[in-house]
Amino acid sequence: MALPHENVTWFATKVELGESGAIKAPETPKRTEQMDRAGLEKYLQENLKNWGDLGMEAMKAFLL
Repeated sequence: MALPHENVTWFATKVELGESGAIKAPETPKRTEQMDRAGLEKYLQENLKNWGDLGMEAMKAFLL
């Protein structure tokens, strides 16, 4: 896998397949409740508070 903007490249040295050989995505929790803009803004503030100035820029972009 290569991340050119981060100047990082990883190479696999070994690949192992499980019994079925299929790749399975992890289960993600289903969110069923509705959220308004005020709720979204509160959620983002709580989760991006440690991001500093970058968090504020990200929150502006998310709330467009």
